[in-house]
Formats: sequence, structure tokens, C-alpha cells
Amino acid sequence: MCSVMPSEYYLKRLIPIKRMWIFAKLLCLHIAHVLVGLTEEAFYITKGNYLIDLHWFHRAISNYQKALRETQNSRVHLALSFCLMRVGKFQDSVGHDPDKEGHFDK
Repeated sequence: MCSVMPSEYYLKRLIPIKRMWIFAKLLCLHIAHVLVGLTEEAFYITKGNYLIDLHWFHRAISNYQKALRETQNSRVHLALSFCLMRVGKFQDSVGHDPDKEGHFDK
């Protein structure tokens, strides 16, 4: 079995295609939210997950905060802590209080 490393050209082409795919999924998510009526919790969690894929951690943080207003899901807490660690807010990621308004502002 031959293992071939992908060329640099392939890797450079893959990144814009992946980003376009994520933007398409975000568009479909917004359409589904308007037309089908997703719950606020599901909308913000899914949007936060897509924003993590784009490495837009500040926007993902705000979406996870909105999701935490609807539910106290441990997966949302974990994703929020991950995003806070990625932006360098280590103290907030360890002991964040979702009841404080504006606690995670930039």
C-alpha cells in the first residue's frame, strides 16, 4: 500500500473549498431557522460549531452564551470553555458564570 502525501497545491485548494462549504452550511442553517423554526438552543449551538470550524472564536463565544441562556447543557459549557481558551481567556474558561451578563465581552 502506497501512502502519498498531498501536494501543497492540493492543501491550498482544500482550505477555500472547506470555508465555502461551511458558509453554505451557515446559510442553510439560517434558512432552516427562519422557515422551519429551529429552537433557539439548537440554532445557536449549531452556529457556534460552524464558527469554530472557521476559527471565529469570539463569535462562537457569543453564540454559546446565547445557547446557555436557553439551556444548561454540559456540551455547550465545554465548547464555550474551549473557545475561551483559544482566545486566551484562561481564567474565564475555568470558572465561567453564565448568569453574569457581559462576562465574556472582548
